Amino acid sequence: MFYGDIDMMELSIESIRVDTVTKQPVLILKDTASDRFLPIWIGIYEATAIAMQLEGMKSSRPMTHDLAMGMLESLNADIDSVSILDVDEGVYRARISLKAGGSVIDLDARPSDAVALALRAGCPIYAGDKLAKEMLSATADEKKPGDKNTEAEEFRRFLEDIKPADFQ
Repeated sequence: MFYGDIDMMELSIESIRVDTVTKQPVLILKDTASDRFLPIWIGIYEATAIAMQLEGMKSSRPMTHDLAMGMLESLNADIDSVSILDVDEGVYRARISLKAGGSVIDLDARPSDAVALALRAGCPIYAGDKLAKEMLSATADEKKPGDKNTEAEEFRRFLEDIKPADFQ
């Protein structure tokens, strides 16, 4: 996909884990065209909203993201896609693209909220090519000169050691 002057790669949700050091939830997104992963540390409430949707669990009352989807449906608006565009000093920036009344409306969002809404809308998740350097490879044979080998090794160990029960 091409977004303005940014090439985009499609992502899927690999999992939500808990960083064993910080005990903070980590959203693990995977490039659908490779074995590269984009870890984004997120808040507990957003992690819960994503995890519940992934597991098909429903809350007895609408959660914030469910409320937002209900409002969009009432306004005859659809989420076309969400895009994680950039990161600046550890702060990721995302955009939600809505279609409403024949127009496309782009809204700034936190990646965790954008992903929670994408799950509910069943729309694609993209990342800007600027984020390629933030992605970590899960296979040793993809290492290239200049890669952050230490970070990649730590990430592989993190993926191997973490279990879904750690999130509870």
